[in-house]
Order: sequence, then C-alpha cells, then structure tokens
Amino acid sequence: MRLPYLGAAVVRHVLPLLLSVSQLAAVAAAAAAASDPPTPSPLWIQPSGEWYGIDGTWSNFLFYVGSPAQVVYLTVATALSEIWVISTGGCVPVQLCIDARGGVFDSSQSETWRSLGAWQLGMNYTGMGGNGDYGLDTFAFVNTVTRISTSIKGALVAAINDTDYYEGYVGVGVTQGRFGSNLTTPLISQLAETYGTIPSHGYGYTAGAYYHDDGKNSGTVASLTLGGYDTLRFKPHDTTFSLDPLTRLPNVRVRGITAQVTSMDHAPTKNWTSTERPLVTMDDSIIALIDTSTPYLWLPTEVCERFAAALNLTWREDLGVYVFRDGAQYTQYQSDTSLSFTFTLSSYQNADNFGQPLNTPGVVNITLPSAAFAQLLRYPFKNVIQWGNSSIPYFPLKRSTKEVNNNQYIIGRVFMQEAYMITSYDRATFSVHQSLFPINAATNYSLEAITRPIDSPYPQYQAPSSPSQGLNSGQIAGIVISALISGSILALVLWFCLLRKRKARPKEPAPQEEENKEGPQAAEEEDDEPRSPVKRMFTKIIRKKRSRKPVAHQTDGSTEHPVEVGADAQHQVFEMPVPPEPVELDSHDVGDEETEFGADRTDGLSQYEITRRKLDRQLQGPAVR
Repeated sequence: MRLPYLGAAVVRHVLPLLLSVSQLAAVAAAAAAASDPPTPSPLWIQPSGEWYGIDGTWSNFLFYVGSPAQVVYLTVATALSEIWVISTGGCVPVQLCIDARGGVFDSSQSETWRSLGAWQLGMNYTGMGGNGDYGLDTFAFVNTVTRISTSIKGALVAAINDTDYYEGYVGVGVTQGRFGSNLTTPLISQLAETYGTIPSHGYGYTAGAYYHDDGKNSGTVASLTLGGYDTLRFKPHDTTFSLDPLTRLPNVRVRGITAQVTSMDHAPTKNWTSTERPLVTMDDSIIALIDTSTPYLWLPTEVCERFAAALNLTWREDLGVYVFRDGAQYTQYQSDTSLSFTFTLSSYQNADNFGQPLNTPGVVNITLPSAAFAQLLRYPFKNVIQWGNSSIPYFPLKRSTKEVNNNQYIIGRVFMQEAYMITSYDRATFSVHQSLFPINAATNYSLEAITRPIDSPYPQYQAPSSPSQGLNSGQIAGIVISALISGSILALVLWFCLLRKRKARPKEPAPQEEENKEGPQAAEEEDDEPRSPVKRMFTKIIRKKRSRKPVAHQTDGSTEHPVEVGADAQHQVFEMPVPPEPVELDSHDVGDEETEFGADRTDGLSQYEITRRKLDRQLQGPAVR
C-alpha cells in the first residue's frame, strides 16, 4: 500500500515527535546493551595474605566451598585438575589443627554436595597416596579490590583425611576426570566453556616468596590469574615451551643447575674450585615436571649427592629430605646475597647442544637466591616432629627413586618462588619467566588476557539459547519498549493516512443540514477541542486544510434512478414552473368545515382529510369573486 503524501505542515508537526521516539528507542537499546554479560576477561584470584605449611612457608588463596559457604585456604597445584580440601576427619576438633591446615570442609553440612564416592588420589608420583571423598559442590572466591565474586556450580572437590597432604590444593590443569559413568570438568574449563568468564584455557602463576619484602615486612604474596597473566610479576621474553601432547602437563628439559658465589670467600665448602659449581648438567638428561603441589626438587640420587657435597647438606632418612648442618647455616642462607642458583631450562623435546647447551636458542635461565631454599619443617611433619618440638631447618631436596615415586623428576614450589609461568592450553604451550616482586602485590596488579586461537582444541563458550536463559531482564525490557514504540509510530501514521483519505472523499450532505452547519451548532463543534494533545495537533492541521477547500453539494449518482435527463435530441427542454406563493386567506369566522357557499361539507370526514382539503385551498390562491 502506498501512503498518501504528507504535507509540509504535517512533517513539521510530526518530525519532533518521531525524533523524541527515536531518542527513547536509543535509550532502551543502550539499557539493554548495558545489561549484557561482560566480555570474558582475565580473572585475578586475590591472595589471602596468610602463610601456611609444615614443609615451608607458602602463600595461598582463600576460597569458599559448599552451601552455606565454608572457608578454606588452598595452594595452587600446576599438575592437578581437581580441588582438594581437608575434611573434618583430617583434624581433631582442635582449632590449632584447623588453622594449621587452612580450614576444613564438612560435606555433610553443605546443601549442594553431590557425592561421587571414595576414590584414590591421583598423585602417587609425589610419593604420597591415600583416598579422597569426591563430590560436586559450589566453589567460589571474591576479589575485594573490585568487589566482584565468582561462583562455580558443580566443581569437582575431593575431601581428604590423610596427613600426607597437609594443606588443600586448587588445581589449574585441564584433564577431565571420570568417576564411573560421571565425567567431570576441571575448574579452568568450567570458567572458559560453561560460564564464559575467562577468555581462554590458561593461567599465569608465581608462588610468592616470604623472604621478599613488599614494603610491609610480610613477604610478597603469590599471584594467580585465570585466563591471563599479571604483567607486574615477571620479566617478559618470547621463548615458549611445549606442553606434553598427551597429558598437557608442563615438562621441561633441565639443561643445568648451577650454584654461584660472588667470590671464593663466600663458597659454602672448601671443595669449590671456582665461583661457579655445576650441580646438574646436560649429560644428566633430566626431564622434569613443574608441579607446585610439592615444595621439593625431586632429582636423581647422584644429583642430590652433588648438592649435598657442594652445599654441606645432610640426608635425613626419617624425614626423607636434606637438612642444614645447623641453625647458623640456615640463618646464613636467609640473609646471604652472595650465593644463588641458576636453572637453565628448555622445552622437553629440545635436545640441541651445539657444544654450548646453556646458550642454545630456546633456553631460559631462572635465578634463585639462597633464601629460597631456607625452609622449615614443622609439627607434625611425617609424624616425626612431635608437638612442642622445635622446627627443623631444611633444604627442599628429595631423592627420586623407583621405589618412592617411580623416578619421576619434579621441579616443585621452591622453584616457583622466583619463576612466573604462563600456560596456554589452547596453544599447548607455556613459558617460564623470572619473577618480579612489586610493592603491595596483594592489591597491585595489571592484567593481560591470554587470547584463544581459532584452532583451539577446546570448546568455546556458547551463550545459552533457551528463552529462559538467553535474555536477561534488561534485554527483555529493551525489546518490549522498542516494540511498543515501533507499534505506536506505525499506528499513528496509518491513522493519519486514513483520516486524510476520509476527509478528501466527497460526502452527501443531509437535507437542510448543510445550512444548519453554518449556524450556532457548527460554532459549538469548532469550539469543542479534543482533549488528546496528538488529536489536537492533527485537528488544527485538518482545519487549515478544510478552510481552503470550497464546499460542494452533490446528490449521489445512480444508474437505476438517474437524476439527470439523457442528453439526446429526442428530449425537449422545459423550464420547471414555479409554484405560486402561498396566499394568506382573509380572516373570518367561518371554519374549515364548509365553504363560503356551503357547498363543501365536512360531515363524515376524518381529521386527515380535513387538513388535506385545507392545504389544497391554500395552494389554489385567492378566490375569484
């Protein structure tokens, strides 16, 4: 349908209304856009500021498990894809034990706990076994800097009672778990695939260091960013390593570990012949897993003995670690800046030597001060240290044997105090950087996203398509407002077009009404203004149009009863006679019942016939006398 042309006057009055409507629609669209889910971005996990451990002093993170929420303090595990918490069975009801283990979780008190049963814990390569009570539950954490909380439903949680694992862990791996017929999704995969909170499957992490002052004499806390990394916590470079293609774990080739002193006067023992002492060489062919669930360096026995000889360490069979000679040596390690250790690493499949294995392209060097290895063993480690006994200073080094951990070599948490690792599971790569220690690291951070490549093997987040979940309240409100506005505009235009068409159509005036329209009644109709502002506007426009048009009086045409004479030559033209004007009769006493001569009698006539005879006499004119 083609709409009639709108005159300039109409456009002048309607255009401001349309502009106001468009502005309202824009506001509605902006409100709907503002309520859309935010773009995925890196998720910074705020450190707790607390330091725990019976095998050292380690920074951790505060999380909430279950409904209602129960507080637990967890340490990051780079080779674990699950969440491990300490169950109430792992502590007698003594607050000292509960605090030392970072809080306990009681699954019976959680309304959202879904038990999967008891299963074996999957980290035998660390020399520890045990079972865990597995289940799915709510897992949450809060960023008090931005006041943003994140909650994950159905996270895989294992509640453990064994004291081999004294603190709980939050795994940042992406290996799915299978428990009978139940297939579970790791934390990072849930955030990236299910919730769309983070942009990719990846993270950035450093363990923090108690011996680095952050301006408050409290150590520099750990840093964990999911889906990105913190640019304030490392020195950048472009060298990346490959993740294991099967396990997606961060394995590296240890090309060398070298101890160095600033001068021979600071050599730990007298058997040093130079300021550098190689402890691990390329010939050792060590491929190690970077796993922060354990604090130690797990190395071959012969390599461990090199450490002991160069650093004057003692093996304790009952403890299963190397310890310092005495407390004085421990104190010296804490404050001595002249002794350091450099780890030379490359990707596990990079076996290039070229005669200079420590200077080959693709090699990364990470240096640790001696304070990184100055740690303490505390009660109740291995049930050897009893309540009330003094802590034992030790060097975090363990022998890796077939009997203990099937010769699995590990670079543990002690290394990650001075290293920052960026892992991208989507690209199957990771990088290791020298850590930085900014002031106020507990609240000071600068994040960059780890982008998701197009060819990622992991599913991408898909927004829910169901009506109940696809639109939020803001989007629904925007759509409703836009629909109402659009419908109102269309109805207004159609109404105006129909009104103009109706006004332009010729009308047949009723008898004697056209004359009366010019009388008082017409004036009253002109003065009766509509109450609606929109109607008032269009009424004024229509009046202006109507006042410019002459009024035409016509009778309706008809083919059955023509009102005009046919225009052919057989018809003669006659002028219609004008009837004589009615003549008023002389007043007399004679009634209408009889004439002057008494010839017309009205006896027996009805009132109708009497009236008709009276009218006939009036039309005949005056009587001829």
